[in-house]
Amino acid sequence: MKTIIITILAAMAATTGISGKTEKTGKTGISGISGISGLSGLSGISGKQPTISDVLKAIEQNNTTLQALQQQAEAQRLENHTGLTLAAPEVGFSYLWGSPGAIGNRKDFSASQSFDMATISGSKRNAAKQKDALTEWQYRQGWRDIMLQARLCCIDIVYYNAMLAMLNERTLQAKGIAEAQKQRLDSGDAGLMEYNSAMLSLANAEAEAAQYRAEKDAAETMLQRLNGGREIALAQAEYDAKTLPADFDKWYAEAEAKSSEMALMKQQTAVEKSLLKVERMEALPSLSVGFMGEYTLGQRYQGVALGMTVPLWGNKTRIRQAKAAIRAAEAQHTDAKQQYYGQLKAMYKRAEGLQQAARAYRSSLAKADNRPLLKTALDEGHISIIDYLSAMAIYYDSAEKALQAEREYQKAYAELLAGEL
Repeated sequence: MKTIIITILAAMAATTGISGKTEKTGKTGISGISGISGLSGLSGISGKQPTISDVLKAIEQNNTTLQALQQQAEAQRLENHTGLTLAAPEVGFSYLWGSPGAIGNRKDFSASQSFDMATISGSKRNAAKQKDALTEWQYRQGWRDIMLQARLCCIDIVYYNAMLAMLNERTLQAKGIAEAQKQRLDSGDAGLMEYNSAMLSLANAEAEAAQYRAEKDAAETMLQRLNGGREIALAQAEYDAKTLPADFDKWYAEAEAKSSEMALMKQQTAVEKSLLKVERMEALPSLSVGFMGEYTLGQRYQGVALGMTVPLWGNKTRIRQAKAAIRAAEAQHTDAKQQYYGQLKAMYKRAEGLQQAARAYRSSLAKADNRPLLKTALDEGHISIIDYLSAMAIYYDSAEKALQAEREYQKAYAELLAGEL
């Protein structure tokens, strides 16, 4: 899909614009009017400057929020693996004084190690791995949101670059007309109304350009913030070709498989199931094995000590809670899939409509470019300068709407495919 800028360039290339030379027809007497070659400055505006892809790569490296998310993910992974080893062995020693003294003193020594069935079976370790996967998908979700925000900001800047290029040439043309009308006013060949109309046209072009420069400055400030406070320039004034998938349902099947949002919900269910296994293992008795010795005057007792902890209370409630958490996670996953499909379907329809609108604008601008006819009519005195300015204003208004439609389509496309980032 050709970009709107390329189409406008092709349409404008066919016209020579208004000549900067003094007209000799004697019918209008307009001289010094700047030529309009369309958006000729856009095609080379990027040069070797960074593209949208380059900017996104830089932001991925420099964004401080992403760096913080990485640190949070690492801390969470360490927490996930906390408590996976056996409990610390327990060692005890006691010294008891005998009374009466004739019976002597008694010394007791014990050492034991308890064994957690959930640890021995590896269910805790498996749960930790499932939590690690969940942590990774949570990070990917945050990464996707930031990169989408950066991409939308870049789309705005490309739009502002294109608009400013068009407005710069429109301003030059308006200045030429205003200067010519001033000369005609001074010589008595034109009235004040024509001169005022030319000045208003110039003022409108300059004011609109100032507004877009302010909008671009704000967008560049946001882009710098996303880039970790580092300055970054984006002079690109053309969008990369983006074509919607032809078959939504076929594309959706692939998009759902790649979606970090869907993967996050699915992984949450896997985590809850692994935690249920842990709870079931912890419902089993835990064992302890150790050594125990008792030493008194003339006597010694020592041998193996065995122990068992039977969880009679409390664990049944935790198992029921774990089962309920699984049911809740599965219900959320089912709901998320339905909502995700409906959301993407609506976004696809919107993007499809915007794509058609952008194409319609491009086609209309290419077929209905009246500027050469307007120039001829103005040169031959068939229309007044006011009629000319009005007709040119209609053309530039259409060109502006075309650029706006292209920007909205690019944004809709980016949001639609954000799940695949």
